[in-house]
Amino acid sequence: MKLAARFFGLSPDMLCLLTPDGALERVNPAFERVTGYSVDDLKRSSWFDLVHPDERPAARAVLTQSEQSAATTSLEHRYRRKSGDYRWVQWTFHWDSEEGLWFLIGRDATSRKEHIDRLEQHEVDLRKSKDELENLVQAFLRASGQILYTWDPATNAVSYDNVERALGYTPEELAGGFDRWMELVHPDDRATVIEEVDRVVEAKLPFSMEYRVRRKDEVFIHVEDNGYFVLDADGDITYMVGFVADASARKELEDKLRQSQKMEAVGRLAGGIAHDFNNLLTAILSYSDMALTRLSHLDPIRDDIAEIREAGLRARSLTSQLLAFSRKQILKPRMLDLNRVVRNMEHLLRRVIGEDIDLRIHLEPNLDPIEFDPGQLEQIVMNLAVNARDAMPGGGKLTIQTGNIVLDEEYVRSHVDTQEGPHVMLAVTDTGSGMDAKTQARIFEPFFTTKGPHKGTGLGLSTVYGIVKQSGGNLWVYSELGRGTTFKVYLPRTETDRARQPTNDSIPALIKSTETILVVEDDQSVRRVIERVLGSGGYTVLCASDADEAEQLSRRHEGTIHLLLTDVVLPNKSGHELAKSLVSQRPGLRVLYMSGYTDDAIVHHGVLDPEVAFLEKPLMPTTLLTRVREILRQP
Repeated sequence: MKLAARFFGLSPDMLCLLTPDGALERVNPAFERVTGYSVDDLKRSSWFDLVHPDERPAARAVLTQSEQSAATTSLEHRYRRKSGDYRWVQWTFHWDSEEGLWFLIGRDATSRKEHIDRLEQHEVDLRKSKDELENLVQAFLRASGQILYTWDPATNAVSYDNVERALGYTPEELAGGFDRWMELVHPDDRATVIEEVDRVVEAKLPFSMEYRVRRKDEVFIHVEDNGYFVLDADGDITYMVGFVADASARKELEDKLRQSQKMEAVGRLAGGIAHDFNNLLTAILSYSDMALTRLSHLDPIRDDIAEIREAGLRARSLTSQLLAFSRKQILKPRMLDLNRVVRNMEHLLRRVIGEDIDLRIHLEPNLDPIEFDPGQLEQIVMNLAVNARDAMPGGGKLTIQTGNIVLDEEYVRSHVDTQEGPHVMLAVTDTGSGMDAKTQARIFEPFFTTKGPHKGTGLGLSTVYGIVKQSGGNLWVYSELGRGTTFKVYLPRTETDRARQPTNDSIPALIKSTETILVVEDDQSVRRVIERVLGSGGYTVLCASDADEAEQLSRRHEGTIHLLLTDVVLPNKSGHELAKSLVSQRPGLRVLYMSGYTDDAIVHHGVLDPEVAFLEKPLMPTTLLTRVREILRQP
């Protein structure tokens, strides 16, 4: 008994004896230390009073069960300390029937319980994080439209996420692994894809490729497929995980960008050709005009010269169209009402398209004004109408419509070289033969035509394209074979109500003159014809082939030089730079520029600076003399 009493006192565990009704018969020092109660305090309390109220029923049940079965049982619950807080205690109960007492051994389990609770909470947090991650992945897939897949090369099994949303197929419809997926790949791309897959599997490299896939609606789309292999500890392939993204919009934008770049390159070439050709036409037309003025109407070669002149005029028309396409024309914009332009052209349009085509015009009543060159606007309407007529040889319906529209950021992102903001729309729709995609990709190229021989130059739509682009507009076309075509022209709405002042187009009387003119032109044939024409008008003409020679002539000439007539593009210095230099030396010097190919030295987007005088090549003798006289007569 002494040994038992000594153990009772020295045990680090909580020991106590309870009567059947729960009174504390005896407790050891450890019990007092853990609970904070003294022996006297405990004698006035029931053991059940210290048990957390939520757990008292369970404690009573365990004690009753232990008494009835005479078995040792255990229970873990919260026990109140004198300070008022609760500690977790793991109790072992034993009923001593001989003594009629409960013998309890208690061990503080708070640290272990808190550790377990932390582990359980960590597991809950992990499950929550996993669920959140899965939800995040699913949200990402839904937002991006991408397909997430895993592929096991060993078993050929493939699993998909988001495939139904992206392509329309359920995962069950794509059962069959890699082979089933390859059935969706475009036949022209299939061999290339298989070859690339074999290569990356053998080399264990990442997979990245673009190809076409058939959606459930039978439409083929471009996709971008990126996959990565997961390897085990031995470096062997476990599986591939990858993403398939719809690349159709990007491919379409890339195609539009390439087309725009191609058109820009062709435009530069066309503009350069027109520049050189205009110099040749200046000589051809000028000498033809001068020859005709000296020939009698009865002269047998007069008709031959007239034919040469007529051919030159037709060639001038072609160069004008090339300059329109290359966006190198000089524009003369003024405030316009597009509706009025269309109404004024209606009678002419009906004559041009013929009686077998039903012309319908729908005009927006409150159409915004635009600032545009009226001649070029008429050319746009006429060229689109003629193109529609040619697409309906058996008759049909031609609809011309106007409207106000705002091109938003989304439209601008998907259309190359387009400005955001309010625009005025001109739509021309026909019910003709329509075009396939290959034809649509080339319709704005100069000299491209689907018409037969001698039925068109192929410059009509390219001219429209150049005019619209040079004026800051956008041109859109939609067409299907057998279902007609719609062209939509978007022209920027003007930001001002200021109308441009009309120019004075009256032609002054041609009189003999005595002024001195310095002509600077690098093309010898053009320089000679200008010298001859101006000489015939009574002018004293000084000729130079470049800017350096012109400056030398100016320094050597002691008299007054009244006018500098210079080409814009010169070999060693621009005409604009030459003019600035000579005007600083001769303050009263007038300047008249000439060119068949404009640049930004004297124009901005094709629009002349207000103070700039310009003469467009090819030059005609009467036009040259008239324009020179105008400049010299200005106050």
